Amino acid sequence: MAYDRILKLTVIPAISLFIFSLVATVLTAHAWIITDWLSARWIPIMKIDDDGELWKDDVVIEYTTPSTDSTIVSGTLGLAAGVVGWLAWAHLRAPGLDVAYQKNRIVFWTIASCVTSGAVVASAIASIILHFTGRGDDEYGCKSGIFRNNTARFTNMWCTREIAACGFLKDHVNAVEQDGRVYPGIACSETTAVKWMQILLAVNALVLGVMFASQARQRMRLIKL
Repeated sequence: MAYDRILKLTVIPAISLFIFSLVATVLTAHAWIITDWLSARWIPIMKIDDDGELWKDDVVIEYTTPSTDSTIVSGTLGLAAGVVGWLAWAHLRAPGLDVAYQKNRIVFWTIASCVTSGAVVASAIASIILHFTGRGDDEYGCKSGIFRNNTARFTNMWCTREIAACGFLKDHVNAVEQDGRVYPGIACSETTAVKWMQILLAVNALVLGVMFASQARQRMRLIKL
């Protein structure tokens, strides 16, 4: 039967969605730890002003959270959708389901998989959008504020973890902190990978939902006959 061939193949996007979601979540958590606890967030920089005077600017990095939070949400939902998809695949392959009184069981597992898959698609798209809308207007893609008093000057920079790790920190931590110079590069690679992995999550989830909906539609036609 046509629906049976589709149903057998649904296990592939279900498992791949779970794996991709797990990898994305682990990478996000690791980059979070690196940027918050291992890499420097206070960087003293020596600058020369227009009058030729040398002065120190203490730069403090503050991380904006929406892009990071959204990747955690999409990854968690992807894990759930992968598990639900696998359970739906296992339950809907049970023998004796192609009868009228089993219709509710088919509908339940199909809806469960389609709803969780749809949530992953929405959250992954939102995550990609937040990664791009989180850019600021300074030279590094952050939002900056300069504060002064009589004896010192310091700059607050509000950045996403990806922008900070791939831009300001990658440039300046290497110059001032030898022990921690590898951390921005690692965090940059991980956050960039996770950003583009949202496309994989969305595509996998969309395929999973469409396949379950397609097999259910064909199955319902068979039951009515």
